[in-house]
Amino acid sequence: MRMKIAVLAGAFLAAHIVCADPLVPAAVTSDWWQVRFKAKQAEIAALKGEVDLVFAGDSITHIWESRCPEILMELKRSYTLLNIGYSGDKVENLNWRFEHGELDGYRVKCVMLLIGTNNPRSEYAKTAQGIRRALDIIAEKQPQAKTLLLPVFPRRDSPDGPMGKP
Repeated sequence: MRMKIAVLAGAFLAAHIVCADPLVPAAVTSDWWQVRFKAKQAEIAALKGEVDLVFAGDSITHIWESRCPEILMELKRSYTLLNIGYSGDKVENLNWRFEHGELDGYRVKCVMLLIGTNNPRSEYAKTAQGIRRALDIIAEKQPQAKTLLLPVFPRRDSPDGPMGKP
């Protein structure tokens, strides 16, 4: 059983190690990621117009769908909402998605952006530049949108933890 879990974990990680440079947009090749991307493209096509809020980011954004469905349902009573968070995504994956249609076909009022925690800590400057690129793409494709940039969440309980130091 442990071997099976280790193999699955390794496959998940390998699928996300597509590009080491946060400045170079890159798709993820894993099946679930490709299925989600296609499903989100279909959801976007069905929107036909204005969207109040887009959640864009990684797993912290993605898990709202499974762990907080009641909050999302409450929000959807008053707002048109699109969640384009993908578990495990790095800045380069988000920018690839932005450049391949996830910001096209609708007009959004506000984008909440939370990305960067999955990028290596040794790449702070490049990660920041990649996030800057994401903001530029939002401004280019959705110039009317307000953007709420959330800080990169820490990876451990303490900044002195193994991933907390550059």
